[in-house]
Amino acid sequence: MGNNEPISVPPVALAFENTSTTTACWMSLGFAKALGQELTDIRNHWAEWRFEWENKLAQNEVQFLRSVADLQAGYQHRGDLMDANYRDVVRAQHRDFEGALVKGALAKAVEKDGAKQLDKTLEQLDALAAAAV
Repeated sequence: MGNNEPISVPPVALAFENTSTTTACWMSLGFAKALGQELTDIRNHWAEWRFEWENKLAQNEVQFLRSVADLQAGYQHRGDLMDANYRDVVRAQHRDFEGALVKGALAKAVEKDGAKQLDKTLEQLDALAAAAV
């Protein structure tokens, strides 16, 4: 900074530029007193505010945990329904498969026994026809 450069003046000093030195001192003392009063007010209320903040935080946590529990219960219910539906489908498929096995085995048995029965009946008819001639 050279001698020819303007000096920058802080904004607080500009407020006191047109006042006397005594007035400026009184104004700065008033400002300091107001600031001190504000800080004292904050200090006095800090414990009360902190208690309120902690209560709000606790309420928010409870609400959050309730919503998480509701979501989990809904998910569990949906999973249980899907599992029950799956079990019903598998049970029905198994029942149908067993029915098809029994039906196939029965058809095979009837076919096998039916062929024997038919052969026996044909032999009896041949014997009757031979006896009649």
